[in-house]
Amino acid sequence: MLVVAALGLAACGGRAPVPPLSEGEYLGRARLICQELDRQAGRAGDGLIAAAGTGSPGALADARRVVAGFVPVVAEAHADLAGLVPPEAKAGAAADYLAALDRARARLAAAGSSDQATRRLLDGGPELLAGLAAPAARLGLEGCGSARTAADAAADDETAMASLRTALATEQLLLAGDDRFSDDPRDFLLLQPDGVYEVGASPPRRPGPVAVQVDGGGTEVFLSSRSRSGTCFYVAASADGRVGFARDPSCAAAADQAYAPAW
Repeated sequence: MLVVAALGLAACGGRAPVPPLSEGEYLGRARLICQELDRQAGRAGDGLIAAAGTGSPGALADARRVVAGFVPVVAEAHADLAGLVPPEAKAGAAADYLAALDRARARLAAAGSSDQATRRLLDGGPELLAGLAAPAARLGLEGCGSARTAADAAADDETAMASLRTALATEQLLLAGDDRFSDDPRDFLLLQPDGVYEVGASPPRRPGPVAVQVDGGGTEVFLSSRSRSGTCFYVAASADGRVGFARDPSCAAAADQAYAPAW
């Protein structure tokens, strides 16, 4: 009778349940979806940094548009993953990952709703898929849920260090011309028009700018920059030619660092 009833439902247009995928097939398809999401998250994150780092009056509005434009990408990935039927052994982890993905979508939608909300997102760094790596790993998708790899982090750190080297060279030129270091961003822009500089004793709150602090009547300068990886880098220079370097994952003030001959 059960077989007859099932056949009757099919004849009347009823849909038989979709069987779950094998673990290998499910993870293979899910990995393709999350890898594409990661790729687009990386592009959006780069666009976010570029927009926010210009320092122009419309920078936050540009950054907000980047965030808002990424929200449908996350929603599409959620829909694609939800359309896959996981094997029973992966059902709980798959539901957790989908829930985390939906929280990420909601967080980004809120962050793209106003300049103030976008600024809060930028203050936390431009990692648009924060919080997804752990549930992805539990599902068996190690490496998904984060657009930044170890190689990416190393490249990000090198970018931050390069910006400090450029700032140090600029300060040394200013010292040679004026017998003092400068913390006036306008002096930097004359020599490095593409740079973004701000006065500050602590690293900037987002990757890109270099913070400058001058002490000792212009005889000492502290430079700091925040990498997209989360680590902050520092340079301290004196008018007598001494130069020191430091890095700090906690991003404390430049004057509190223990400087060494190299990073």
